[in-house]
Amino acid sequence: MNKVQTKRLLNVARALREAHAAKKKFDMTTFVFGTWGDVESNFNYETNKNEYCNREENFCGTPACALGHYASRTDLQRLLKVAFLKDKDRGNVLTAQLAFFGEKPERGMTCPDYGDEKFEKHFGLDYDEMDELFGGGGCGCATTALQAAKYIEKFVKVKQFPGRSSSSSIW
Repeated sequence: MNKVQTKRLLNVARALREAHAAKKKFDMTTFVFGTWGDVESNFNYETNKNEYCNREENFCGTPACALGHYASRTDLQRLLKVAFLKDKDRGNVLTAQLAFFGEKPERGMTCPDYGDEKFEKHFGLDYDEMDELFGGGGCGCATTALQAAKYIEKFVKVKQFPGRSSSSSIW
């Protein structure tokens, strides 16, 4: 993890600390808020993947998880965004996903694909580290933005100074 990638992770923590101070909602189990009861899953045989589509008419798309808060903060970074794919006929949001600027959203899961090299390179992390921080139980199963921010800050310290940790786990 280089200095730029370290700064990016610390900006995730900053976005979370500021979200906590502003009393914004937080949930590591979803990328953006919406009613999961209105999300339908269909298997697409052409892409060989499940596709998740939100059927809620008033889907807010408010950032929920650590990556959602970071991607929505263009004052902290200018590479990632929360991208929305809307139903052309009904106008409601079908899905929201993490994307790089310049990319158009596609039908698919509402969470990032940690196996995507672009996301791993963005933070200088491997798949397991991405999942540890940004998965559904990420940041040590954080239930608040502040808990997630502290977890990420500690993760960065251990990553920067690996010999100072007595075990391979940061907890």
